[in-house]
Order: sequence, then structure tokens, then C-alpha cells
Amino acid sequence: MSLKKMLKMLKSEVMSNLSEQSATSIVKKTLVLEKLFQLLNQKKCNILFHMSDEKENTYEKEIEDEIDSEKRKMMISYH
Repeated sequence: MSLKKMLKMLKSEVMSNLSEQSATSIVKKTLVLEKLFQLLNQKKCNILFHMSDEKENTYEKEIEDEIDSEKRKMMISYH
């Protein structure tokens, strides 16, 4: 086999390996990004649930305060 053919074959083998490594690297990066987006989405959902719970608790507290206020008014009006 001539030197030129051997160099061409080696070059094509190296390029093939580089392509496989690049493809593997791209797949790994894609999987990492996908996992990050999943985590961010989960974090976003958790924050929204937390905000919803806080609003609900605030609303319940306001209702309780209003009921207590009405009870006090009624007690005062009965005396």
C-alpha cells in the first residue's frame, strides 16, 4: 500500500472517530440541557404551588380576621 493511500485511510479513520466523539459530546450536552430544563420546570412548579399556598393562607387569615372583627362588633352591640 502506498504512503498516500495509508495517509488517506488514517485521515478518514481519524475524521470518523472525531465525528463519533462530536456526536457523543452533542448527545451528552443535549441530555444535560434537557435535565436542566426539567429541573427548572419543576422548580417553577414548586414556586407556583408555594405562591398559591401563601395566597390561600393569606386569604384564610383575612377571612378569620374579618369574622373575629364581626364577632367583636356583635358583642359590643349586645352590651
